[in-house]
Amino acid sequence: TLKRVLRGPQTAKRDIQCGSTPHRVHVRDIPVPASQDLAALPVTARATVADEWIDTMGHMNVMWYTHVFSNANLGFYSQLGMDNDYFNIHNAGIFALESHVLYRTEATKGTRLVVRSRVIARSTKRVHVLHLLTLDADQTLCAMCEYILAHADLSARRMSNFPRQIATRIDAMIQTHNKLP
Repeated sequence: TLKRVLRGPQTAKRDIQCGSTPHRVHVRDIPVPASQDLAALPVTARATVADEWIDTMGHMNVMWYTHVFSNANLGFYSQLGMDNDYFNIHNAGIFALESHVLYRTEATKGTRLVVRSRVIARSTKRVHVLHLLTLDADQTLCAMCEYILAHADLSARRMSNFPRQIATRIDAMIQTHNKLP
């Protein structure tokens, strides 16, 4: 089961059922890491804000944040060994169960973006991930996206346990990421 790993003042709490234990979290509860601390996290996606991503306010439209964070999920899966071959061979997939985005600063046309990802916790079927989107030029935190993701058996269209080798890789990431500020 997932354990509560966040510290500090709690706001806007809700329970996320992961295993038999509720996991109380919200992206606003997670301390914002300093720029120098972000460098220790793995890069899971890169993008450049395209012309068509700009809305009438002159900055990146919210739907493109979802696009960039979705690509970060793919990068995260790949780092765990869950690439297209894995998904095809095992008839497996990942279901996004919940996501929350917090916008910190705007991104404009031509801005290069970098996403770094931190694993917060996992259960036998679910993993809690935080993606941190920064402006590549100065590592200013642009947005954060928290996901609860579930491993899935696509034959049954139901959640399934992470295979042992994937669970071991997630646990190693959690251990490494828990050492970071």
